[in-house]
Amino acid sequence: MEPILPRDTEPEPRLTLQGYTKLLWMYSFLWALIFLLLSLGFFVGFLETDQNSGSIISSFLFCFGIGGLGYIPAAVMGGIVFKAYHLTYPRYIALLGLCLYIPIILLAGGLLYPGGHIIWACLIFIYGFPMILWSFKLLTKPALFTQTMK
Repeated sequence: MEPILPRDTEPEPRLTLQGYTKLLWMYSFLWALIFLLLSLGFFVGFLETDQNSGSIISSFLFCFGIGGLGYIPAAVMGGIVFKAYHLTYPRYIALLGLCLYIPIILLAGGLLYPGGHIIWACLIFIYGFPMILWSFKLLTKPALFTQTMK
């Protein structure tokens, strides 16, 4: 019978930082598209009932202005994650991710308290929480900030 020897290398983790970054890049652009389509859907709903140009312009600014609270941070974070995936990623990228998404998580918590909008709060939490995890993962791995992820 042969003796049992330890492995020479450690097993690869299931999802590396590079894989998580690529997944998050697609995830954030998907959410930006979802928010943009929701804004467009609400605007089309206003177009069905409004007749004059003043109210159409007002509804356009309303729908895409409120929707901008969702699709602008998602698109900006998608660009940041894309840059982190293809180039080097300094520490400010992780801090910028936290600055963009901690208010979104607070918004999700705020939706739970006054009216109990559980479905909207869960959707917003599902939207923002992976970005915060990615940012914390980048902040806790300082040796990776000088490497190129390819």
